Amino acid sequence: MPQTIAADTTSAATGSKGLFGRLVGIVFSPRATYADVSARPRWFAAFLAVYLITASVATGFMSTEVGRNAVIDQQVTQQEQWTGRPMNQQQLDRLETF
Repeated sequence: MPQTIAADTTSAATGSKGLFGRLVGIVFSPRATYADVSARPRWFAAFLAVYLITASVATGFMSTEVGRNAVIDQQVTQQEQWTGRPMNQQQLDRLETF
């Protein structure tokens, strides 16, 4: 236990990590990074980074034929579960235009 306390006070003495240091630290030294985050919580930059990464991955997936087909299949399945009846061809064509 004394080693943990020493590591925590050392990271507090050296100053807070930046956004990139925190993102890398979560993978390579999570204990010290989470101690730094709990001592000095700054959420906006981390929120923005996660949002941009998620939006980029989703946009990249949606730009492929497989991604578009997966979304259409998911929407058709969801609509059929809600209504309890299959979609007609006109509804499918309208969905594919979006």
